[in-house]
Amino acid sequence: MTIVEQYWFHKIFADQEVVPAYDAPDDPDVEFNDLQSATIEEVERDFLDACERSRVIVSNADLSSLARAAQPSTPIDLRWICVHMIEEYARHNGHADLLRERIDGATGD
Repeated sequence: MTIVEQYWFHKIFADQEVVPAYDAPDDPDVEFNDLQSATIEEVERDFLDACERSRVIVSNADLSSLARAAQPSTPIDLRWICVHMIEEYARHNGHADLLRERIDGATGD
């Protein structure tokens, strides 16, 4: 989710330079494949830092504010980005729940 925060809020909405949290020119899926290069504390810190930067970026923006880096033919406003991010978080939380279920076997109602 660090990368998703960086992409939608930092790059697309604010048109800011983004240094990817995880990057390897020879592996486009490095964030899934390289599980040894960062500690859980570093991953958590990077995520929380990205979220804080996103909050600062949108703090004075109106939901109808247009993304600066969106294509002119396809304007995207902050409202769309926020709804999209809700979908992203829901999807990834679902993935985490499936993994947790495989570990402990507990299922919900």
